This record gives sequence, C-alpha cells and structure tokens, in this order.
Amino acid sequence: MVIFLVIVFVTTRDVRKVVMLMIFTSPAELGLVTPIEARTRPVKTAGGVNARASKAHLLEVATRLGIGGRWAMSRADLVAAIDTANRAASSKAAR
Repeated sequence: MVIFLVIVFVTTRDVRKVVMLMIFTSPAELGLVTPIEARTRPVKTAGGVNARASKAHLLEVATRLGIGGRWAMSRADLVAAIDTANRAASSKAAR
C-alpha cells in the first residue's frame, strides 16, 4: 500500500489525493487486517449494503444511485441513504 501511495504522489504530485486515499481506504487494503480475517468476520449489512465498506466505496455507490448531499454524510448516513434508495428502486421495479 505504501508503494502505491508513493507512486500516486510521484505521478500526480498531489498530496491531497494521497491523503484522501489514506483516509478512505479500508483496513484490509492498508494491511491492518489480513484478507483471511476480513473474509471470516461476519459482515454487517443494512438492506444488502455492506455497512463495513469504506466510505469511498459507499460514496461510489451513492453516486451511481444519484443520492444528493452524499459528501456531507457520515458513513452511517450513507448506508441508510443507499438502503433507502435500493428499497425505492426495488419497489419501483416490482410495479
């Protein structure tokens, strides 16, 4: 991971991008949790949304779903908003 961050900095010269990658990267991606531990721990979900996903991933999902105000939301708010949007889309598709 450190090598990746160094490469990103060397190619972009953008410290903000490196800091954002460090903030929004999951513990498994940082090497704080081994992939085996990450897979064996039960994953909390909220309506099919991985509640333990990184904030960057949740922001990507929220972008795809067109959720407004996502940058100001906390991780828990993002999970709730994604769950609500998923339920709305499911009920709309069922009609």
